[in-house]
Amino acid sequence: MLLRRSIILARLFAAIFQREPALADVLLPFVFEGADVRGAVVSLDTTWGEVLARHAYPPPVRALLGEAMAASALLASTLKFDGTLILQTQAEEREAPVRLMVVECNADLSLRATAKLGAQWQKTPEAINAPGGQNAGHAQPGRAAHDAPNPPSAQGKLDGPAASVFAEHTLASLVGDGKLVITLDPRAANTDRHGRRGTGTGQAAYQGVVPLEGTHLAAALENYMLRSEQLDTRIFLAADGTRAAGLLIQRLPGEGGHATPAAASKWADAGVLAATITAAELLSLAPREVMRRLFHEFDLRVFTERRATFKCTCSRERVAGMLRALGRDEVDDIVSEQGAVSVNCEFCNLAYNFDAVDAAHLFADPLAPLVAASVRH
Repeated sequence: MLLRRSIILARLFAAIFQREPALADVLLPFVFEGADVRGAVVSLDTTWGEVLARHAYPPPVRALLGEAMAASALLASTLKFDGTLILQTQAEEREAPVRLMVVECNADLSLRATAKLGAQWQKTPEAINAPGGQNAGHAQPGRAAHDAPNPPSAQGKLDGPAASVFAEHTLASLVGDGKLVITLDPRAANTDRHGRRGTGTGQAAYQGVVPLEGTHLAAALENYMLRSEQLDTRIFLAADGTRAAGLLIQRLPGEGGHATPAAASKWADAGVLAATITAAELLSLAPREVMRRLFHEFDLRVFTERRATFKCTCSRERVAGMLRALGRDEVDDIVSEQGAVSVNCEFCNLAYNFDAVDAAHLFADPLAPLVAASVRH
């Protein structure tokens, strides 16, 4: 036990003081040979940075959203379909700090994310982190929970599946009672540049909904996978102001739906080793190194690394389609009162403005291409 604890602490301090550069925006999938177990490690740098550059979220929300992005990439990597995985948390109470969180991950690992905050957190991060503010005494302004190393528990691991936000900001305190929703939309990736649906893939959309249970997002997702998919899954997540990362291992049904004693033993051993991962390691090591440190004793089949990117699917044409659906009278009323209709994308924060001339053109010939007149961040 002492030797195991020493190894864990050595790994922790090595991760704190040595952050590897070559790990940006990579997902590494692998399988355990002879064990009916698959896994993946993901690290998001630029992809996560693109989200943070567009929204000034309070640090606890930033940590939760970063974890959700890493988790979405991990879950999407286990699917074999051409479409979009959409992960949502929905709070039942309108005044919950995080009323809604949405992450979309396409089959090519292009992602976008957004969060809607309750009234008490709809103020600047500076106000939240100011002396006497909600986060006073816990983290310096502009730093998320993992900017400072998360100390190991007595077992040398994170407290719970993933300790990610400030101690007082658990999933329950941020979202409260709510739902975890995962949607698989095979049609979402089949749209043209005007936002029109394509012919589709013949697959039907699927949506799973479970109560939002667990201290952290990782626990809620593990619960979802067990209840909705009947798959034993372990998920470990971390996020700070520069990186979002995660690890997933998942037990697959054996032949005839039953695991052999050897496979069951390997799953148990893999779970024990995975649980020793620390936030500092996830946030500092390349995915391949995370996999090597944890599972070097196993016979692994490692697949090609996949690249993740930030990509928003909004467009002026899609906004125009939404305004056409709203109706000419409604659009004209807004233009008359405000001088223009302004629509902001909640994901990338891009603003699309339609003045009186744009509105007239919009309804004069709905099929005519739109001139990108006024678009700004």
